[in-house]
Amino acid sequence: MFDKYKQRKREKAYQAALSVWQREADELDGLLELAGSGGFSAADAAAASGVVLDADEVCFGVFSGVVLVEPRVGAGHWEGRSQGVSIPIYAGVRYRVGATKGTYVKGAEAPTPIDTGTAVVTNRRMLFIGPNQQREWLWAKTTAVMDSDEAPMTSVAVSNRQKVSGIAYDSAHAVDIRFRIDLAVATAKGTVAALVDGLRADRAALEARKPLPEVPAVRELPSVRAVMALPASDELGGPPALPAPGWYPDTYKRFELRYWDGTAWTDHVATAGVQAVDPVG
Repeated sequence: MFDKYKQRKREKAYQAALSVWQREADELDGLLELAGSGGFSAADAAAASGVVLDADEVCFGVFSGVVLVEPRVGAGHWEGRSQGVSIPIYAGVRYRVGATKGTYVKGAEAPTPIDTGTAVVTNRRMLFIGPNQQREWLWAKTTAVMDSDEAPMTSVAVSNRQKVSGIAYDSAHAVDIRFRIDLAVATAKGTVAALVDGLRADRAALEARKPLPEVPAVRELPSVRAVMALPASDELGGPPALPAPGWYPDTYKRFELRYWDGTAWTDHVATAGVQAVDPVG
């Protein structure tokens, strides 16, 4: 009974880890698909945002409900104290004779919400259009694009503007908005290939970390005749009913077990219960 409880607990933990992994995998797959989409036309962007772009301008995103954020100086204060004496004039009122000795300290500069509106990201620029304010950041003059670690916000530094400003958005769309901005900048600077290569490397690294069921003892393995009969390649052309995903004796005979994902052999292997990665082939 206790062994079955532990087994159910391990299965639950595995399914939870697999669910988290799948969300990350779906996210990366979506970004790779977006990177290959090439954006959409200026006409479609105008229909979505009401902003008229140049005919050859490619739009990568229209975001409503974003906030224009710019640095503003907060209230200052005096540091120090007064010197002199105070003379009572009448009940509750006193007159101070002397001078105030102190220093006026300016308020700190901090990112401040200025207006709420729509942002349009293209291969040339990012635009903010609000009821009170409008801003434009040209990628040709951009020196840095910075995503905040503390808030869902992206700041853009441009050479023709002294202060760094940007947009804030809701957390649920942060990954999508940030990537669309990165893709637009990469398109403007001709570095899309490098961006895609980085995504593919991240996807490959994630695949290597895919959670797998616990490695069973060899004596607990199911029948492996059907799997052992399959060719050691991805081009199975095999029987119509393929074996269920699971650990089976390594068909390449380099390790004790290799994981079968239901359609092909994977890089995940194990010997004496210790998992490792061994590329197929």
